[in-house]
Amino acid sequence: MPLRATLDGSAVQSFNYSANEWGQLKSSYKSRTLTMACCGHKAIPKTSKLGTRYFAHARRGECTSAPETADHLKLKTIVAKAAEDAGWQVTTEFEGMTPGGEKWVADVYCQRGDKTMVFEVQWPHQSESEYLRGTEKYEASGINRVAWLYRDRANRDKLYDQPDSLPKFGFIPSDNGYVVPDFDVDIVEFVEGMFAGRLKWAPKKGDILDAFACYNKSRFLKCGGLNHYVCALEVHTKSGVSLGGELFDLYSSAREVIEANVSRERLLEYGIGSLDHIYNKRGGYAYMAHGCLHCNGVHCNHTYRFDYHTDITRSVPFSFRYDPELLHLRPKWCFSKSPA
Repeated sequence: MPLRATLDGSAVQSFNYSANEWGQLKSSYKSRTLTMACCGHKAIPKTSKLGTRYFAHARRGECTSAPETADHLKLKTIVAKAAEDAGWQVTTEFEGMTPGGEKWVADVYCQRGDKTMVFEVQWPHQSESEYLRGTEKYEASGINRVAWLYRDRANRDKLYDQPDSLPKFGFIPSDNGYVVPDFDVDIVEFVEGMFAGRLKWAPKKGDILDAFACYNKSRFLKCGGLNHYVCALEVHTKSGVSLGGELFDLYSSAREVIEANVSRERLLEYGIGSLDHIYNKRGGYAYMAHGCLHCNGVHCNHTYRFDYHTDITRSVPFSFRYDPELLHLRPKWCFSKSPA
């Protein structure tokens, strides 16, 4: 059930028709030459139960094109419309071939200048190796970028977050269509955002990131003075997507990042003394500490997991250039929602 056909010798795509134009085509197609793009057999304009316009075979015959669900058609239409609105030339059910002679048909093929992109809507389950093989097949054919939209489970058991650099994104049904649960966003906005550059694999070396030196408060036992102490470093993209961070503890590089980008004077503005350490002679190690604002003594910052927080309203904000050799953040796909 494709979105593309040939009408009186010219290629047409169902998503380009208005409701009124589609009604007129339904009334007049018998007196015109409407054929399927996949096989050249006679076609019928139809509307799915989800309201998607598509073309169907008048008689199936020997055509080998696979049937599609109403959801598959709907999602292809969403992608195709978003691509056209973004200024790309779009062809659905686009046929191609690898250098080795393997034929393929892409759900949505997009081209703008010398840039090409393919979208695939994956309804049945597919293994990771199949996603990889499909991507490599398109790349071998000269396609610049490939993106997958696949049907996700509504109640996923995601105990471990394992980001995948392969651009594949799950969707689940919602009351108004479909939602991409990883970003809690409607799929229409998600696809439009992809073409608008709001989806990025981050962070990359050299990116300018926003950081927040989160702090708590405690009293220095020797003098009773109240101090703020850094408990964690939280990092966001410039568009506000959280990339995680580190505790301010023995094994953290958070201290080096803060010292390199935040002046002593700025820390004092937030009630934070010098970044320091206390050496444990018996244990042979040093742990993070702060200088007291009141008596210049050095006190443990008491940074344990129970008092760690990422509340940026209690933090020292700053920006820095990302270097994974200094601070390692696990990269992931980041999507910036459109402003409210």
